[in-house]
Amino acid sequence: MIESFPANLPPPEPFIRLFQWLEANSLAEKSPYDGQWYAKLDPAIDRACILVTPVEPGFAEAWCGEAKPEAQDRLAAFVRTGGDGSYAGLWKDDDGNVSIVHQGSGSGSTLLCKLTDNPIDFLRILAIGYEELCWQDAYGLAPQEAFQNGWDDDEVNIPLGPIQPVRFQRWVSESYGVSIPRTASEIVKSTSGIDDAASADPFWNWIRKIQSQ
Repeated sequence: MIESFPANLPPPEPFIRLFQWLEANSLAEKSPYDGQWYAKLDPAIDRACILVTPVEPGFAEAWCGEAKPEAQDRLAAFVRTGGDGSYAGLWKDDDGNVSIVHQGSGSGSTLLCKLTDNPIDFLRILAIGYEELCWQDAYGLAPQEAFQNGWDDDEVNIPLGPIQPVRFQRWVSESYGVSIPRTASEIVKSTSGIDDAASADPFWNWIRKIQSQ
């Protein structure tokens, strides 16, 4: 995981500790389909789409273009947030500040925004227990509410829904002396989308600038 990050955009200490914890708890495994490594956040959430994966340079290229290596060095997506292929990761802005941002796939999620400046706050969001973190409409809902909101009223045999990642929640809380919020909107106060005509979000505007060059 650590070696997959761009040389000038290394993972901050809380994420290094996350990778070490995932490995120590045998949560990392190799996919039988493509041979890539990934890790679930908690053994209780086997069905969840949120996975920690090595940084894929091609994901930055899809947004910035292969001819813009300086932009690719400032993006490092390492958490898959949904089954549609959306990701969250690190972004270095023009002033050298590093944030955690979300890049929707565009084919499903359109969420394109800065999530938090603080790595620990991002860990708190992950610990809430969402099955997917790529839908901005779910940010104001608890995981169970977001799950039920995704089903039609006439749907039969509805699964029980998300299970709380208790082991991961305990590790985040005890490691950093923080609480786990009920919803993502307690931390992420505003979101923007790929198709928005305008946005005050700094990451949204940076992506638009890069794509127009």
